[in-house]
Amino acid sequence: MEYPLSSFWHTLYYHCCSECQLIFTTAFDDWTSGEFLQNIYNDDYILVDPEYTGARSDRNLQIILDVFNLSAHHSILDFGGGSGYLAKLLREKGLDAESWDPFSENNILDDQKKYDLVVSFEVFEHTPTPYKTVELALSKLKEQGIFFFSTTLLPPETIAKREMDGYIAPRNGHVTIYTEKALAKLFAPYGYQVEHFNRCFHLARKI
Repeated sequence: MEYPLSSFWHTLYYHCCSECQLIFTTAFDDWTSGEFLQNIYNDDYILVDPEYTGARSDRNLQIILDVFNLSAHHSILDFGGGSGYLAKLLREKGLDAESWDPFSENNILDDQKKYDLVVSFEVFEHTPTPYKTVELALSKLKEQGIFFFSTTLLPPETIAKREMDGYIAPRNGHVTIYTEKALAKLFAPYGYQVEHFNRCFHLARKI
């Protein structure tokens, strides 16, 4: 199936996998980081995602503290953490937290450092290369580390009826949209199983 959607510069097509119902577009596959910064993650991005600068990080901080029993000796990486605000909030709680984002100045990962917990909020819908992204995120975990992330899943019946309620939109950078089956397929090659707290929040741990 294909879903034609109008972007701010031309019409894009989103495709749906007949096996796992993953929805994706190939329109951004050849984009450079500079093109993403110029056309999507620019000064006007806040207009399509007004919570990007702070409110979401405040909520995610509380979710992390509620879900995990963390102490100062646990290391945390906010993968795709934008400006690093969430990591800053975690450090203010006395936790060992760092941030990395491919579109920020802090875009170099220490290949040798591993973390007890990697978190990633609203990142996976933004990547045109989900396998490369999940492989990189999981590579930062210690042997018994946990990956906690958010991305909004679309139920298969919603996809069949094409009731997407604006979530699939190129202007906000949503280029890959998942179902439970699609997420399971994405993590399985790396030996990880995904557990779902709800439609938005998920946890992956090694099987």
